[in-house]
Amino acid sequence: MGLLVILLIGKITDTNVLEEIFKISPLMMFFGFLIFCTGYVVDSIRTIIVLKVLGYKINFFDAFYNNVIGCFFLKYNSFRRRRTTASGLSSFFPGGSF
Repeated sequence: MGLLVILLIGKITDTNVLEEIFKISPLMMFFGFLIFCTGYVVDSIRTIIVLKVLGYKINFFDAFYNNVIGCFFLKYNSFRRRRTTASGLSSFFPGGSF
């Protein structure tokens, strides 16, 4: 699906998008990936600090795994259809009440 979107953008803008993507240097891709992973590392440290305040102790690798898996399921399950109540508002709570 993503490849189709890239090809559609290429047709609309009259540009070869894949050729432009391959012009990006591997060093720039590495730094982009490094910045992406830094977010997970910082969030893992934040999780450790919050749990320490609450009286729990967790090691870094468990916190990192928890953040990666949690973000994965959040990103890929966030587009599911939600039930609506009689007033037309989304029901985020069990039982449909606020």
